[in-house]
Amino acid sequence: MTQFKLFEQTDNWGDNGEQHVKISLCRCLLKIGPEEPISYEQATEFLDKIKKDCDEHGLTGKTNDSLLHSLKHYTFQIFKTTYANNKIDTIAELLKFIESKFTLVTNFYNEYRVYILATYSHKTIGSYSVYHLKNEVLRSPSYPMANAALYRLHNIHVREISFKTILNQKWYAMFEDDSYLSHKISTDDFWNISHGIKELTLAKYEIDSKDALMEKESVFLNDMYETITYHEIGHAGIVKEIFPDKNNAAGVAAQKFGFDIYEALFEVFADFTPFCNNLFGPFYNMVAISKKDKMRAERMFYMYLSDVWFYDTDDIFMYTYSDIVCMLMLRYIKADRSIRFNQMEKDLTFRSPTPTDKSASLFEKLYHLFNTDTQTIIELIENATYTVKDTPYNYAFFRSVYINNAKQKNPNIEIDTYNFLTPYYTNFISYLKHYSPETFKKLDRYLNNKKAIVLKKILILSAGKKVAESFHYDHRNYIKEAFKKRGIISKQHELNLTK
Repeated sequence: MTQFKLFEQTDNWGDNGEQHVKISLCRCLLKIGPEEPISYEQATEFLDKIKKDCDEHGLTGKTNDSLLHSLKHYTFQIFKTTYANNKIDTIAELLKFIESKFTLVTNFYNEYRVYILATYSHKTIGSYSVYHLKNEVLRSPSYPMANAALYRLHNIHVREISFKTILNQKWYAMFEDDSYLSHKISTDDFWNISHGIKELTLAKYEIDSKDALMEKESVFLNDMYETITYHEIGHAGIVKEIFPDKNNAAGVAAQKFGFDIYEALFEVFADFTPFCNNLFGPFYNMVAISKKDKMRAERMFYMYLSDVWFYDTDDIFMYTYSDIVCMLMLRYIKADRSIRFNQMEKDLTFRSPTPTDKSASLFEKLYHLFNTDTQTIIELIENATYTVKDTPYNYAFFRSVYINNAKQKNPNIEIDTYNFLTPYYTNFISYLKHYSPETFKKLDRYLNNKKAIVLKKILILSAGKKVAESFHYDHRNYIKEAFKKRGIISKQHELNLTK
């Protein structure tokens, strides 16, 4: 409730937006399932409950700073023991130790922790624990219903509520009449292609009605669950096994300053993670499935294509991810809409040492691209002069002060690990902004230019240079026309751009 009050007073609802936050909390507080639409009466009851609870807990009238302080210093009390924020993981361990039916999921949102308390089932993939969250009895407002999975440390949490929300809002909705959607699908290329992808996916599952979807719901959800799980496993593989810690951390740091190309690339890398120490991403998993059951692999491919197609949503911050992953997925779609899994398998080759010549696989080229880019970020930081109160300092001095302060707090801290280097480079980009503004401008120009360069390179990797040139390197137009050329358009709604 404290987080919701802070969102409301600052009118800063995060990337998810006000509507998603309110719907998520409303469903949690009033125990409304994803299959049930929220009525006007329930919405009114929710808003009344928010006001009443805020009054009862003394949140009404608190300043923004006071609310933020409460969130940063929030504690849990169990019997006579109080657990501070930095010890909150202990509760999850205790729940596991006593074999409770509940698990507590914690993560960071800006400067404070957020939570989900849920019943669960559990399995292990490699060295990772995968928790299938079932009934969420407590959920921080910043966790939207559509956020299907969470990865932290060696734990991956996939949320049943999210899968069922997607199933109801996207797939069951395919069999309902909606005049607004019909108009959009008939007059907008990207909405039309989106509907075409969903039609093709349902056809692959031999689903042609609501009743047929209901009969195959468990199969449908299982495929969705498996693909999203391996996307999170892919994130783990990228961080723990494949990319150097320095480069990973520099990329994450740049992402935190609003450079969305790295946020998009991290998601793409998770999708295309090759086999490495028993960890791999969803496309490698599809390749493995295709060797025994090609039909299942193809239907999972198209279901995932629908999941990554954000062009018919308001989630504009995800468009760059859609651009990259859709260009790469087009590489595998034949004219008859079957999938080139053999080519996908070749593209997911990863060797050490990694070749940088023409023999490099698609993933190896992306790997080299990312490491080269992030090395430039690191070099800009290391070559900068930092001026504090008219006194210039070099990087080595700033680094020594930072590391000495870190070691005073924790003498055993390991300074070459991803967990240390991520806040390290985040702080150093902030230092550039404040103490080396000219270098920060260079970094800003470099990263903003890099987005266009990366998208151009991905288009060439996907379509070839001749095709890229014929589209004048307009990647979004290429995506649109390439799907239309393959006949992946709505058969139920004829496209009429004159409407």
